[in-house]
Amino acid sequence: MKNRLRLTVLLLSSLFHMGCVSVDERMQSYVGQHYSNVVATWGEPDSEIDNGEGGQLLTWRFITSHTTPAQVTTTTTHNTNSSLHLHAVQPDTSHAVQHHYAASQYGNSQHGSTHSHEHVNTTGNQVSTTTYIPESTSTNTYTRSFYTDAEGLIYKFAWKGWHPGY
Repeated sequence: MKNRLRLTVLLLSSLFHMGCVSVDERMQSYVGQHYSNVVATWGEPDSEIDNGEGGQLLTWRFITSHTTPAQVTTTTTHNTNSSLHLHAVQPDTSHAVQHHYAASQYGNSQHGSTHSHEHVNTTGNQVSTTTYIPESTSTNTYTRSFYTDAEGLIYKFAWKGWHPGY
């Protein structure tokens, strides 16, 4: 029971540290081990080639793909020509006008104020431009290879392409 707990802690610790090591360090960690340890982690290799001396070259291929979704962007611009006619109404705040306004406020007097009228005439163009970028998918292949001797022990490795999980 104690050995099983130690093995579990060691395995979890190794998995935790795998996220922090380089591909070389991860691959190097299998050197000297039986290739069955790699098979237990990565599954059966994609190819096995005899090296003519009883050993093998075992290769795993990992394929990843990433799809960027389509994008649609619409930009609208306005080109306007406007004319503006204003007639402003503002109260006259002089003391004499205020006194007169107070005396005549019930008589609808408009003495002491300016009237306002506003008229806006707008013409122009509105232009919209739509840009469409279709979705795109990129696919990458990564290979990891181990060389084994006649007893199945790993003595060398090679890799191509970087992938954080392998």
